[in-house]
Amino acid sequence: AYDDSAPNANPNVVPDKDNTLFYTYCDVPERTGRHVIYGEWGRNLYTYERFHGCIDAQFSGTVIDNNVLADIVATPAVTTLIGAGNLILDASGSTGDNLSYQWSVSSTSDTEYELINTTSATATLTYPEPSVASTISLTLTVTDGVNTDSEILSLEHLPETITATWILNSTLTDSRTLEVGDTISLRVVDTSGADTYIPATGIEIDSANNAADVWPYELAQAVGTSGDVAIGVLNAGGSVTPVIDATANNIYTRIGAEVSGAFLNIETNIVTPPSSANCEFIIDNEWNNGYVANIRITNNGNTVIEGWEVNWTMIDSTIDNIWNANLTADTPSTASNLEWNSTIQPGQFIEFGFGASKNVVDNAAAVPVISGNVCN
Repeated sequence: AYDDSAPNANPNVVPDKDNTLFYTYCDVPERTGRHVIYGEWGRNLYTYERFHGCIDAQFSGTVIDNNVLADIVATPAVTTLIGAGNLILDASGSTGDNLSYQWSVSSTSDTEYELINTTSATATLTYPEPSVASTISLTLTVTDGVNTDSEILSLEHLPETITATWILNSTLTDSRTLEVGDTISLRVVDTSGADTYIPATGIEIDSANNAADVWPYELAQAVGTSGDVAIGVLNAGGSVTPVIDATANNIYTRIGAEVSGAFLNIETNIVTPPSSANCEFIIDNEWNNGYVANIRITNNGNTVIEGWEVNWTMIDSTIDNIWNANLTADTPSTASNLEWNSTIQPGQFIEFGFGASKNVVDNAAAVPVISGNVCN
């Protein structure tokens, strides 16, 4: 818990109000391999307002000290570098005792960058005039000898006289032959996090365009160069031209566009047999004029359930409120998944619940049969 009147009372909640941030720390059970870390937090004790988040984590066995935190401050504080010059990088605000520092630099172009004092708290990046627009990634790694943390600062680097219109986003493909029946498009994510797919209706792959050097060219032509993204080869004059090649086409973003990323989107033509689930109606708590019930959907099949809808009929009560599901019809009742609980893995279950009022006081609540598109 955090108390604004005593901001340092809880060492596991560290406020950074200047940047509108809170850092929270907790111990995670010892694990190896891939896991999902689920977190819940709230900011109002009285209304129980809650927020939820998931992290897909890869555990390597290395213990991370909660008190080691890398922090980069650049001077000048810019997101774009133009022409040639120097940039001061300061890591003295990093958290930890007896820290050692390591700086490194990489770029999407062949421009040669120089880092001075790569093992000091303060380093200097010297950047020359680039030939084309590119992205620089500056990585800071700090360690106290046992525990390590890293931060990456990404900057655009533009020529003094901008002749190019595009900046490299990513490589389209590493040479891949697609399956007949697949559908491809370009997924574009804007700076607000919204997705757009180009073309809106994906290109269907058949035997004529599934070759590794053909479909990239067809997708590039469909995306075109009139919008904020383009696929092809960046020419000396600054234009992007698609080519029939398995690996040469790259994804470019127009300079100044509000685009945070662009990715190849492939929808595979895999027909998954329907799974089956055990659907239960469970009365959790009952009183004279009402009750709380849960409906549990357990995947007892061998394939993943993607999306569900269940139905039931209550002749002796009325639903007052429902949680963890969409109530799309009342009599008979129909509920369907939310976005976050649409998937049920084999051997796992999900539950949603509702509160109900009895039509006749003191009568025991009847247990209806649950049916639906996944119930066996």
